Amino acid sequence: MLHGSHDTPPSTHGGPPAQGDLPAGTRSVSDGDSPESWVTSPCTGLCILDASNLCTGCGRTVDEIVHWTCMSSDQRRAVLAAVEARSAR
Repeated sequence: MLHGSHDTPPSTHGGPPAQGDLPAGTRSVSDGDSPESWVTSPCTGLCILDASNLCTGCGRTVDEIVHWTCMSSDQRRAVLAAVEARSAR
């Protein structure tokens, strides 16, 4: 089970992570995305993983949840599309 919110904007953690600290394929939200263009987290606060390791509240994987704050808006939209596709199955 996940506890707490991993979707808090980086600014509340003392700023975005350094580029070298990001997982491969991700980037800091400060790399061109303005706060106005950020995609809102689908977190519902019901953070419980099901048997297939998907959050029962938002439908994301653990990696998608953990890396959300480091993703660009395009990457976040791709995650939301993947969540929608998974829920349609």
